[in-house]
Amino acid sequence: MGEIWIQCFSCCITDEPPPKRRHRIDRSMIGSPTNFRHTAHVGSGDMNVHLNSLQHQMASKGGYEYAIPVNVQIPVVDVKIKNGEMA
Repeated sequence: MGEIWIQCFSCCITDEPPPKRRHRIDRSMIGSPTNFRHTAHVGSGDMNVHLNSLQHQMASKGGYEYAIPVNVQIPVVDVKIKNGEMA
């Protein structure tokens, strides 16, 4: 019975070895970036920057000619400060 199965499904049986595991990548294998354009910096201290001004800064660097404007509203929360600390 096994021989008949092999004859009927010989197209599905291959002598290829199983795929090898991918090698782990380390820093020495990574090259310098190519065609890199720095458009804006967003860091932890930039969260107070208004989103609209950040979008204009990025758009001024170019490459955003075909962007569709999106109306974004961010709620503002007043935080009371008492004796130099948030209350």
